[in-house]
Amino acid sequence: WTLTSETSLKVSSNAQDTHQMLSDDARRLTISNRNGGLAIHGDDSTYQALHVWSADGNSFSINGTACRGSLWAKAGAPEPTLVLHVSLEAYIAQILAGEMPLSYPDEALMAQAIAARSYAVQAALRRRSEGYDVRDDESSQVLGPLASVTPRVERHPCGRRHLAGAVGG
Repeated sequence: WTLTSETSLKVSSNAQDTHQMLSDDARRLTISNRNGGLAIHGDDSTYQALHVWSADGNSFSINGTACRGSLWAKAGAPEPTLVLHVSLEAYIAQILAGEMPLSYPDEALMAQAIAARSYAVQAALRRRSEGYDVRDDESSQVLGPLASVTPRVERHPCGRRHLAGAVGG
């Protein structure tokens, strides 16, 4: 996998609850599967887990696809597991951009946001032991491209007040 960022990417390994900073100034990283572990830039060292994030907290790309949040990579067979950690609000904004026209009225966006948030929270509870909450395909929800998330969607309340009452009730 190739990760790129307009600013620097930070990488740490997570071995036995210790964090070793491996890189804090690269704009481009290559992570590969080697001998049951993960290697960075083809280095001889391998790691069982890596954590990657953008130094400025903004987006970065994985194989050309823009993402928000941070990436956890865990060695595994036959392929490593990649888990992207994003805030629920950022996730809901991308769901809205992927599942409906953003020109729809606010009420329609609100209804879709409530449904998407409810699904995401339920999926997180159901998959707690699997190490991820939702999948990145249509079996969960359709994520729109990060570039399609408009300021209107980012400012939208995304159903927070409505769902909080239902869940916390």
